[in-house]
Amino acid sequence: EGIAAMSLFVGLENSGRELGIDSIQENAWAYRGPRFDEDFTRYLAQSPEDVIAEKLPWPGIFVGFPSSKDPAWEEDFPGKSSVT
Repeated sequence: EGIAAMSLFVGLENSGRELGIDSIQENAWAYRGPRFDEDFTRYLAQSPEDVIAEKLPWPGIFVGFPSSKDPAWEEDFPGKSSVT
């Protein structure tokens, strides 16, 4: 038994500079509320049936911009950027 996670990698058709994300070097977590520890604990304690029934909302998401952190990105993938 364990925790499952899913990542979505999105390729964008504009450069980081064009999108205004070229200087973002940090990853971020966005939470629904101020008690994220309690929210995640409650969410993860649900039965599979309750998760499928969407009894509780997902408590947070991770956001990162890998293309902004890669110094060779613009050379390797001109006019494109990425978000996770």
